[in-house]
Amino acid sequence: MRRIWRQAAVAAAVLAAATPASGAPSTTLSRTIEADQAQERLKPGPGDDYLVREDLATARGGRATDREDLLFFAQMTDSHVIDEESPLRVEFTDKYGLVFTSAYRPQEGLTAQVLDQMIENLRNAESPIENGRDLDLVIQTGDNTDSGQCNETLWMIDVMTGDRAVTPDSGLPRDALPSTAYSCKGANRPLPPSRCPAQSAAKYEGVRGGDYYEPDGDSDAANPYGPLRNYVGLLLDEQQCFVADGFDDIPWYAVFGNHDGLIQGNAPRNPGYEALGTGPVKVTGLSATDTAAITTAPDRDAALAAAFRAMSSAASPGTPGARQIEPDRRRKPLSKNQYIQEHLNDSAYGHGFSPANAVSGQGNYVLFPKGPQGPLRFVVLDSISEHGLENGNLDDAQFQWVHEQLKAADTAGQIAVLFAHHSLKTMGQPPISPFVPGDTGGSLDPNVHFGLGPRDTGIQLPCATRDAALPTYPTETLKCLMLRHPSAVAFVNGHEHNNRIDAFRDSQRGFWELNTAAHIDFPQQSRLIDLVDNCDGTLSIFGTLVDHQGSANPGNASSTDPKKLAGISRELSYFDYQSGKEGSRGGEDDRNVELLVKAPPAYQAAHAC
Repeated sequence: MRRIWRQAAVAAAVLAAATPASGAPSTTLSRTIEADQAQERLKPGPGDDYLVREDLATARGGRATDREDLLFFAQMTDSHVIDEESPLRVEFTDKYGLVFTSAYRPQEGLTAQVLDQMIENLRNAESPIENGRDLDLVIQTGDNTDSGQCNETLWMIDVMTGDRAVTPDSGLPRDALPSTAYSCKGANRPLPPSRCPAQSAAKYEGVRGGDYYEPDGDSDAANPYGPLRNYVGLLLDEQQCFVADGFDDIPWYAVFGNHDGLIQGNAPRNPGYEALGTGPVKVTGLSATDTAAITTAPDRDAALAAAFRAMSSAASPGTPGARQIEPDRRRKPLSKNQYIQEHLNDSAYGHGFSPANAVSGQGNYVLFPKGPQGPLRFVVLDSISEHGLENGNLDDAQFQWVHEQLKAADTAGQIAVLFAHHSLKTMGQPPISPFVPGDTGGSLDPNVHFGLGPRDTGIQLPCATRDAALPTYPTETLKCLMLRHPSAVAFVNGHEHNNRIDAFRDSQRGFWELNTAAHIDFPQQSRLIDLVDNCDGTLSIFGTLVDHQGSANPGNASSTDPKKLAGISRELSYFDYQSGKEGSRGGEDDRNVELLVKAPPAYQAAHAC
């Protein structure tokens, strides 16, 4: 059953009106962003009210006066902070629609600025449910970078932590970027200053024109990116230094996505890819012979991967389909161990990761937002398929660890919320791939567990038991495991680049899955989440979507202002011919919602209101 609740929207509008415009926190309760198709522009639209979903429990009238607020946090996902000039970008493969899907977007050089402007909105957010309450924490649910390169990782960390000058440019000598110090060697690095130099160097060596967006003017009517509005100078402006404010004293936690541990989110890293990424040659296309072989091969994914490996190893300046660029060691793709270590270098709490994670290369951990004896247990999963390819799975050892965490939550009377990058339906990758093994780190265990069932089959594996005390079994899915643990009430994730909320249940219990849209693609949103105890045997999970601070209509000119650039990114992301457009926003029951769920019985006994 679904009901619209309008009171919070009114309260949010009043709050926004009473707050100075320069730093006013805003949510989609008071305003959304919609398309003006005739003008090929975006514009402000009406707000989205809360929709009450009673799929798993009944909403009692008057609960708003009795409830107890447990936690207020933000989910960010799929920022894809990209070094768009890197040789590891394989934009030319986009047209094949195979293993490297979404390999090019016209807005990909603006990802650092979008992340910065999302933080500008979130850091001032106040709970729409508990007025005046600030964020307790922030969780990034993966694909925080695009290939886990050294420079991408440090740009992302610096923007998130803040009070640092960030220059999202590469392909320049070290002394041309005095505002940033790099290590990516495991040792603590000197932090970049909090002010930009007088003028940042910039040199663009990415793709432009022809098959790609040309912001300085493109009259080729056959180019699918030709209709996009021109922003003269954008490709240099997007590389200029800016000072990120970051989350300051709000703790933020990281989750591994496939793009954080695999090159382009698909290929295990290895020394060959590192040499290509840091070297002086960028592959921009495959030969006609290779293209014909790929399109007629029985396994086109494998044929494309093999052709790219061959081209990458043989290419040199002057080779057709390749060109000379400035080499840059900062483009080194990191192993999972090294990626984790950079988080440990940045903060004493490692943004969730521990030294043990850095040794193992596995990114799963448990977080207690209210302390180990408190009512909440957050279980963070590492859903990367280290064998390769974009979809995820859980190795057997981690799956058993999740089982033990949920058993502990059951016993302690805690509410368990799970976090991962992959959703249940995209956590279906068998341990096979067209890529050769690499040195990514993590687990290569061939015994894996899926979210619902094998990838792309539409098959949901049946649940063999409801007994929470029994051991896991080889074909058990994460859905089945969560359904047999009364403490598990929600699973928060990304990867799909859409807003979607589903209820999963059996005859005894159920949980919610909250999947949130990407920063890199339209609608470029994050989700605020309030966990509340209704003190009547039910919990409410409020989800409230948030846009970044970029203008809905950024005008006709480029700029070095991150706010302006973030607005341009959102416009380009909508009018990109590959965009999901309005479909990516989800339906009204996927956006601003109150999700009812039964409180775990042991939690009720241990934490009575």
